[in-house]
Amino acid sequence: MAYDGYYLTYKADKETNERFDQIQKKYPSFRMVKINLEDFENPKVEEAINKIASIANTKHFWVVDPDVKVNDGFDFSFETDSYDDNITHLWSC
Repeated sequence: MAYDGYYLTYKADKETNERFDQIQKKYPSFRMVKINLEDFENPKVEEAINKIASIANTKHFWVVDPDVKVNDGFDFSFETDSYDDNITHLWSC
């Protein structure tokens, strides 16, 4: 995996943990980041992503939402080329 990976979640249910475990089996360096949604008006997602950006050890990083079921064939080894280096990328995985 070329870039750090983070599973950003506010959930603690069985399905969320199973989805994270599935990703981590294939990519052991993926880390779970839990946020507290006590205030649904301001879920602090942006703050969490900014914090991830400050601790990531790679120039880019993956963020996976807990409601996303990543397909078994999705490949996190993607690397940007110089043309795409400063562009945010989104995938349907």
